[in-house]
Amino acid sequence: MLAGISAFWLTDYSGFEQLLSIIILLLAGLIMPVDFFPEPIKQLALITPFPYMIYYPVISLQGKLPHNQLVPVLAVQLLWITLFKFFFNYFWDKGLRKFAGVGN
Repeated sequence: MLAGISAFWLTDYSGFEQLLSIIILLLAGLIMPVDFFPEPIKQLALITPFPYMIYYPVISLQGKLPHNQLVPVLAVQLLWITLFKFFFNYFWDKGLRKFAGVGN
């Protein structure tokens, strides 16, 4: 949703959308599991929200996520949801003011 809200400020949204799709493909484990990445890239991927959207739910359903890691993964997912909710509300209000401010 935050990517969609960026259309308030961008005149051509398609390039940003494609870039975001590529980042999700790479960092969410859709092309290959995050565990197969070199260590620096793996650490970078794990601090983004993308593995928590796709990679961890998939390995959890496969039974490959240790039970002692389930609660921390769920906590980080909740943290990302809360953080994105805050940013969504903030940027939605800013975007509506900008949109209404120019009379469209």
